[in-house]
Amino acid sequence: MRRYISPFIISIFFILWFSSCSSGEETRQSETKVNVKVAPVEQKSLAIPIHTSGKLYTSTESKLSFKIPGIIEQIYADEGQMVKKGSLLASLDLVEMKAKVNQAQSGQKKAQRDLERAQRLYADSVVTLEQLQNAKTALEIASADAKVAEFNLRYSTIYAPESGKILKRFAEEGELIGAGNPVFLYGANKEGWVLRAGVTDRQIVQLQLENEAIITFDAYPEKKFAAKVSEIEAVANPYTGTFEVEVQLEQSNIHLFSGFVGKITIIPGIAREYSVIPIESLVEGDLNEGYIFSADRKSNIATKHKITIEKIIGNQMLVYAGLDGITEVVTYGAPYLTAEAMIEIVE
Repeated sequence: MRRYISPFIISIFFILWFSSCSSGEETRQSETKVNVKVAPVEQKSLAIPIHTSGKLYTSTESKLSFKIPGIIEQIYADEGQMVKKGSLLASLDLVEMKAKVNQAQSGQKKAQRDLERAQRLYADSVVTLEQLQNAKTALEIASADAKVAEFNLRYSTIYAPESGKILKRFAEEGELIGAGNPVFLYGANKEGWVLRAGVTDRQIVQLQLENEAIITFDAYPEKKFAAKVSEIEAVANPYTGTFEVEVQLEQSNIHLFSGFVGKITIIPGIAREYSVIPIESLVEGDLNEGYIFSADRKSNIATKHKITIEKIIGNQMLVYAGLDGITEVVTYGAPYLTAEAMIEIVE
């Protein structure tokens, strides 16, 4: 005998089955959500100190050389020696140069006599106007030759342009040296000391002339030297990609040497906008790059983002790029998230 199953019982069975499936699905969804806490992304305008290092130079450092080639007859100064303005530092053997000056001066005198003779003859209508003009031209040429010879003789010796110090000596007595080849590296005391350092493109745009700086040297570890930015290079170094900045040290009685390597801290004059987030939000990091998760309260989904970190101060990160349009980041629970993970924000 066949049993009869009431449609009412069947409908109740299906209702219970669907409700159990729905309940199971909700249970699974709630089990996959990760409880997290979030923090707001704050915007701050800050002037972050720039830290770099550079080399110390005298501010008026120059290379001294002869204008003409010749044999060095005598050198009067050694490396490290302090000299006064106008002191004779080196001279060439002047025998040949003096002979050229005498030759040029004799040619000038002869041209002067020829012109005077041509003027008298022209007055008597013996020579033509063209001949007189040629005599004038010959005198002008001879006079110019005499000036060139005298000028070369004057620069066949080297004098100290300012009171200063011989930083390096490149030549020796009796050596044949070419025109313009340096004999001394000279540092004048007139303007004091400067330190030249390289900064990045992101740092150069924050700097201005007269920005304050602090310099330290290993030779004087307890001493801090005050300085100001005096020059900002407009073109990057083709080899390093950095921009050179020159800072002028304030006058000091402490004895310094050209070539000291100093650590420098520059206070920028231009502030920059940064996004500030807790360091707990960082899940991965490599140098100045890292990854964080943002939280979407409407969809309850966490999204992974790559950021550029400028600096970490205490328990906060200053983010230079990567947080545009993001208002909240995940802090607690961030290490357990995956890309596009479901989250439950807890207060």
